[in-house]
Amino acid sequence: TVDGRPGESYSGHVILVHPRIDSMTRTALVRMEIDNPDLLLRHGMYATALLKVEIAPRAKFQSVSARW
Repeated sequence: TVDGRPGESYSGHVILVHPRIDSMTRTALVRMEIDNPDLLLRHGMYATALLKVEIAPRAKFQSVSARW
């Protein structure tokens, strides 16, 4: 959802996740590609996103939950 467009939902694809995560807010900048045929979405609008992620069967990652 986008703060400037309450009640509306959009679908898209993440094309970039900034490597720096703010340790105080646990947020990161994300660039997404979203269809915007009516030009209702503008650059820099704040949004809250729900991401669906598939993890490769052999993927290895380090848990960072203990840091927060």
